[in-house]
Amino acid sequence: MLRRRLTSWLRLLIEFGLSSGAAQAIGMISGLVYVRYMPVSDYALYALAATTLTFISLSSDLGLNSATTYFWRRSRSGGPAFGDCLAGIRRLRLLLFVGVGAIAAVIFPSVGARAHYDLGTLLIALGLVLASALALMSAGINLQVMRLFGWFRRSYLCDVAGQMMRVVAAALMVLGVSRSYWMALLGGLMCSTVTFAASRWMLRGQIRADHVAVPGLLRAIVQYVAPTAPAVLAFALQDSVILWLASRLGGPQVVAAVFAVGRISAIVGVLSAFSIVVIVPRLAGIADLKRFIVAGWIVKAALAVVGATIVLIALLMPGPILWLLGPQYARLDAELLIALTTAAITLVSTATILLNRAKGWVRLDPLIAVVQLALLLALAPWWDYTRPTSVLLLSLILSASLLLQALVISLLGPRQPGWVSART
Repeated sequence: MLRRRLTSWLRLLIEFGLSSGAAQAIGMISGLVYVRYMPVSDYALYALAATTLTFISLSSDLGLNSATTYFWRRSRSGGPAFGDCLAGIRRLRLLLFVGVGAIAAVIFPSVGARAHYDLGTLLIALGLVLASALALMSAGINLQVMRLFGWFRRSYLCDVAGQMMRVVAAALMVLGVSRSYWMALLGGLMCSTVTFAASRWMLRGQIRADHVAVPGLLRAIVQYVAPTAPAVLAFALQDSVILWLASRLGGPQVVAAVFAVGRISAIVGVLSAFSIVVIVPRLAGIADLKRFIVAGWIVKAALAVVGATIVLIALLMPGPILWLLGPQYARLDAELLIALTTAAITLVSTATILLNRAKGWVRLDPLIAVVQLALLLALAPWWDYTRPTSVLLLSLILSASLLLQALVISLLGPRQPGWVSART
């Protein structure tokens, strides 16, 4: 039995490395091409646009992606049909997208204008960001459903098909067709659109829905999301606010340097993707809660070892790593170490938070939001945004705080389930 399980996980790891891992690597390589070939001013604008895209994606989710996993587990235990739950989740996600998109449409041009970008340039970037966010949102829901079905290979194919569009944009940039911000953003839009189209085609006719009114279903979804929403929003805000402040007070050079070392951190993001793509959906199929909890702690310990190894590599050999970014960013040794330490912490916290939510342990999430926002409000007003090192250090502090709180909930869950479990 143990041998069969180890073989199964090894096969999943290999498949992930060859397919989804390859897709993430394509995105990372494309990102490094953007760093090397884009002018600093264009790259800084691309960084602001990409950060705004992340803000929209996270803020229009507010825990609904985790709700997909949670209600999938409930449907397998005699709950409402998964198709009906999924329809409610999609409806709420679209409403949130409209609201958050309107907020971004106000904030992004305002921040960009402070950095002396003209209105036409900012509106082009904003249009590409909003279109990308909508396609990314729809594709993300489809891919999560495919993973819950156990269709890992099919989800990888959709992801790779989309990421190839980033390769096209990067190749055009290398060839000198355009080295502007809009080429990189257009590559992101094509990536999200192709991924959505491919995943929708593969899922056609596969999701069962009873199409009958389920009393309290929408309320149950909202009750699950309500506690997670403040924490997700706080997480979405913290990195966006930091980069927006860096843009206003530090200028394009600081933003470009911070975002450039972030492209190296995308290497760790490949491993974080393994938690999202494989680990959590795979463990969600474990019906016995005690086994689920034990398996989760094993995963977290393994990810902590991996993260520590990555930090050690950054400490011992920063030069070869920074070479990937090009000569403009060759002296960012300290910045690289801080960025990869933050990524290592996020590697563990991502798995911890998603596993907690899959168990329905979300009641204390509003407290996490309060702590994170209080910490940000306490530090942000007097923080130094004129140096990349300082900007990255603030992200490190906030990420460490998030991990600590997630681990506390993991410890409380088995002992005091009433304190942490969702009311659905």
